Amino acid sequence: MKNLLEMAIDATRSNIKVSSPKENVNESLLELLYNQKQKFTKLELIGAICLRRLILQHGEEAVQKMAEDGVLGDAITALNKTVKNGLETSTSYSNNNSSFHYNEKYDKYDLRLESNKYSIVDATKESIAAKKKHFV
Repeated sequence: MKNLLEMAIDATRSNIKVSSPKENVNESLLELLYNQKQKFTKLELIGAICLRRLILQHGEEAVQKMAEDGVLGDAITALNKTVKNGLETSTSYSNNNSSFHYNEKYDKYDLRLESNKYSIVDATKESIAAKKKHFV
């Protein structure tokens, strides 16, 4: 007979698919907002990042088939909470590398929120200095 821990692990295994995204939320932000020059609300970003993750993981044709089969919504719903939490961290002014504002990899960019829409622009010398001063 299985003990409680084994039963919990079995239940978890059947409920959770462990797979890491091919890009993190900051990389998705850079691609969507800077490289593609788009502006999104937080809700739109969550949806766009979920879709990017599905396409990166399964391929565009498979995701299109999910849509045709009526299961794309379920796949996106399964990612929503994780992406929402990651986006909250990325857009915060936290003192850790998960924050777009703090991570040195993104020093030459400014993540902006204007009129409820996020965008990324090239950083100015002044904005880089302000970031460094803020996170000292």
